Amino acid sequence: MDFLFGILIGISIGFLWGVWRATQSFIQRIVEHPEEIKELMTKIDSEVQKETEVKLNQEYTTEWHQGVCYLYDSKDRFMAQGSDVTEAIINAEKRFPGMKFNIRAKDSNKSNQ
Repeated sequence: MDFLFGILIGISIGFLWGVWRATQSFIQRIVEHPEEIKELMTKIDSEVQKETEVKLNQEYTTEWHQGVCYLYDSKDRFMAQGSDVTEAIINAEKRFPGMKFNIRAKDSNKSNQ
């Protein structure tokens, strides 16, 4: 039993030392080469911006069931619902604050039922 306890303590100390060493190495690299970190952050920011633009330019469709408008994205995922298209979009913007939803001219504010 003491042997297993010793192995467990050894593994824990090794893990903690590895985490500490990796952190120290990362901090040292940031201090010595800040331009690499700035370049990396710029790349990440541009990728996030591209992803946001793709989400903003998605097509959204509406479906009407029993007088309620349901809003879906291009992959048929439910986004929001409301009594009309405008209310569904307002609810979708509340549910997904980083996304903007636009009303297309062919979507009407009333059910076709």
